Amino acid sequence: MKTIKPILVLIVIVILLTSCVSRQDRKFNDLVTQAKQHQDNLDYEAALEVYNKALEIKEDVEVRSSTVKLKTEVTQIQEVKAIVSKIKDQTSQFKGVLTNKDVTDLCGGLLESLARLENYDTSADTTASEYISNLKKSTTFRLLKVQIETAQVLSSGKGSKKIPYESTEKILKTATSLFDEFPFPPSFSSVG
Repeated sequence: MKTIKPILVLIVIVILLTSCVSRQDRKFNDLVTQAKQHQDNLDYEAALEVYNKALEIKEDVEVRSSTVKLKTEVTQIQEVKAIVSKIKDQTSQFKGVLTNKDVTDLCGGLLESLARLENYDTSADTTASEYISNLKKSTTFRLLKVQIETAQVLSSGKGSKKIPYESTEKILKTATSLFDEFPFPPSFSSVG
């Protein structure tokens, strides 16, 4: 009888531990499934949040890898959105340009922003990298760059008193065309 009690206690402990572990595994699996659903629905930030909750329950190489890839995607989307937003803001300023110096300064800023796009590391297998690659390869992108360079030269010419209005209008139209031709992919909308 004395040896049966410790064995019974041990069996009860094993059953309780197994029950706890299986509940944790179920919770973990449920969270991973939720995260994948968020990711499939292109809600990357929500997916990251749920993946991180799953990793609090237990460490998992596959989930950790998914989290790292998703963080890279979100970071790149944020960076690309910021660059494109800056380019749109800069081109919209051509509407109020009054002097050649304004044109020269705006063109310089725009060329810096376009250079950020051109130099952007697109080696990662992400939607943001694909978006930038396609944008850079487009004829419209190259045309916009040439138009900006031309306007900058025209506006900085010695003794030139004429504001290159036609040049700035072309820049506005081409920039609008570029971003109409390459709207953000749907996955960009869920990332702030």
